[in-house]
Amino acid sequence: MVALLRQAGFTANFVLGTIQLTPAQAANWLNVNNSNANTVNDLLAHGGIPVTVTSNPDGSLASVQLSHMWVQVTLGGINYVFDPSFKTYSYISGVPLAQTMGFDQTYFTDLAEQGTTVTPDFVQNVNAGNIRGQLVSMAGRLISYIRTNRPGARLADIIGGKTIKQIPAQVRQTTLPYEAPGDTPTIFTGDIPSNYKNTLEVKFTDSHQNVEFDQTFIGDQI
Repeated sequence: MVALLRQAGFTANFVLGTIQLTPAQAANWLNVNNSNANTVNDLLAHGGIPVTVTSNPDGSLASVQLSHMWVQVTLGGINYVFDPSFKTYSYISGVPLAQTMGFDQTYFTDLAEQGTTVTPDFVQNVNAGNIRGQLVSMAGRLISYIRTNRPGARLADIIGGKTIKQIPAQVRQTTLPYEAPGDTPTIFTGDIPSNYKNTLEVKFTDSHQNVEFDQTFIGDQI
């Protein structure tokens, strides 16, 4: 969004700060169950996002604060902020696929292991024929269900999905309503510093563990 605004001739900057979300906001945005605060903490922390989670006495989520990046743009001499990454969704539950297709994990596993060598270290000669047969049968049951019960269904109506709740009115705000109390955000007038970007290291070694290739890529370069 910043790149587009700058290309259009506007003064636009990246803003790094802290936001504070209610349990309902966090659950809707991240599609997680807020009855366990650890769920939200693990999801964000494992993604490398600095987060502070507060729980209720019963272990449910009370609030969550996390580092966040949003956009500032000058319009008519006033600095407005926009947050294109924070959204609210309407979720579509879909149909119970396992039940609809007649999937039974134990039965499926037993068929897949017929004639198969299974050890603590490896699995060999998995029964591909049985797996293929089961997949064809389950696909047939799902197709039959759709034709009979949901002929006009969209993909999301079957497997589940989500749609963004659109805001019908123009939004012009100078601060985010969910910015953490007392937060002092940092403004980046250029690019986002590399230490705030996701990275991926690709490393190859030969049979003697000598490094032949070691390169770290920044997320937006990939």
